Amino acid sequence: MPTDTSCQLGYENHRCGFITDNTPPTRFYSTALSGGGDSGGPAFQNDTKLVGLVRGGGPFTYEYIKFSAVQAEIAAQSNPVGKGLAVTNN
Repeated sequence: MPTDTSCQLGYENHRCGFITDNTPPTRFYSTALSGGGDSGGPAFQNDTKLVGLVRGGGPFTYEYIKFSAVQAEIAAQSNPVGKGLAVTNN
């Protein structure tokens, strides 16, 4: 499993935690717990690289949508809605 950290910058907590899982491919899980108002907020890896957004959570980890997997899924479609979507400024 990855040992780097993910920091979510949402409304509530601004807390970092270790990434604990990367399955399924479009999600990753971290011990960076979020709170009310954080859903949809950005998630940064090692405080610098934008890698996802807050989706939801459980009692011990929080779930994030992984941008790279979403972009790969869009690119894999023959005529996808959203083709050309790009994350800028890291």
